[in-house]
Amino acid sequence: MRGILPYLLYANDPAMLNSIGMAGLFLIFGLSLLLMTGRALFGGRRKGSGLFPSRPWRTVPWGLGDAILLLLLFILLPGLLYSILYCIPNESRPVFLRQASQEVVESAGQDATAVEALSDVADTESEGSDETVTSDETVARPAAPEPHPLTQLMVAEEAPVSRVFILTLCFVTAVIIAPLGEEFLFRVLLQGAVARFFGRRRSLGPALISIGLPALLFAVIHIRGADSRTATDTLVVSFCITILATLLVLLTAVLLLARDATRLDFGLGRWRDIPLDLLRGAVATLILFPTLIGTQLACSVLLPGYVTDPVPIFIFALMLGFLFWKTHRFAVVVGAHATLNLVGFLGTLMLSG
Repeated sequence: MRGILPYLLYANDPAMLNSIGMAGLFLIFGLSLLLMTGRALFGGRRKGSGLFPSRPWRTVPWGLGDAILLLLLFILLPGLLYSILYCIPNESRPVFLRQASQEVVESAGQDATAVEALSDVADTESEGSDETVTSDETVARPAAPEPHPLTQLMVAEEAPVSRVFILTLCFVTAVIIAPLGEEFLFRVLLQGAVARFFGRRRSLGPALISIGLPALLFAVIHIRGADSRTATDTLVVSFCITILATLLVLLTAVLLLARDATRLDFGLGRWRDIPLDLLRGAVATLILFPTLIGTQLACSVLLPGYVTDPVPIFIFALMLGFLFWKTHRFAVVVGAHATLNLVGFLGTLMLSG
């Protein structure tokens, strides 16, 4: 059985105890940091105080149906683009959009067979030693889930394109395109539409729903399988299609909504305020970061073998929703989202050498 109970059976594992301790330290430090900096960041009841001054809320001109339609387009468009791409002969595509050659596929199959054979030999050799283990020590640790696709691509040793291209592709996707597209769809469009649908924004109930519902959907779309190992060339194609699909959805949203909406409806103010708003978002993410790390570690301990990314992502999305609820500034949530992805990108880059 997977879950909490197996870990209770090998709770004397030093690595497990270390993970529990680290999770507790990060959570305690993170929550203390939030409590100490909350008033300085968001101010008290006095309007305009704190690092994130409030901006008067504007009822958006689009409805919930418009937001749902664009979200569906955001989810389904990559699949449509994949279908169009694979109708094009492989030799007619750009290099970074081609499938692996038959020789590479066969080589990969041979490597997999060799690894499986070595694994069988190792299992056979370890059978004798396993017989001496008592019944209290026979609980096997669940296999760790596969890393995020971004990590898989960045650490790939063999790729159909240069490493510079891969790093540029990952950076643009994670730090620029994803924050712009996802924050526009989930915070600007969906959160604004939900707030309009449920009534007055400053009422507690509608405010919680308008923040929580987009955050929940944001976490749901980040659910992935624990065994989601993907070929490098497929990841390159996937990231390229993600960039194109996101840009097309943003363009479609602007063309559909710009006739009745203004810059302020989209959370855009004076252009000169954008650098400061990006910095504000970055500060908020760095303050929340220890709590996110502690949550990730705790979930990994409690749910071994599962991908627990959606849990800290949900917490992060709640912060993004609150930031937009308070400031109604698009650049603030983009800066916060981009900072989190940038930290992950740089961390993976350093670990991959």
